[in-house]
Amino acid sequence: MSKAHPHIAIVEQEFLIAVDAQYLIGEALECRVTIIRPDELERWATTDLPAFDFCLLDLPIEATPALAVASRLQTLGIPFAFTSVSELNRHGVTAFDDVPVIAKPYGDGVLLSVVGRMLPDARLRQN
Repeated sequence: MSKAHPHIAIVEQEFLIAVDAQYLIGEALECRVTIIRPDELERWATTDLPAFDFCLLDLPIEATPALAVASRLQTLGIPFAFTSVSELNRHGVTAFDDVPVIAKPYGDGVLLSVVGRMLPDARLRQN
């Protein structure tokens, strides 16, 4: 982890879904969360990409652009998990066998469980 408080990117086309994830993660963990539209992330040059500690990456039905972003994150060594509403992707994504897929809508603590596994040094917020 690059900082005392991890920096988490939520790459999501639907703003309300991104805000929901931001709220759930921000309430549970001491972290910074940045919401990014997929087209914004695609435009960033590799050198301009902030040092994220983790990324939640939406995997839409037409997954080709998201898979290109996933490859880029993997090359940069940024851990990530996919989020998806598609039944096709809920059990994994070809070529990304080790990357978890979180079903939307978020529920049952699955989102926080995956984020916690991917960021084991992240501190829980004290309520």
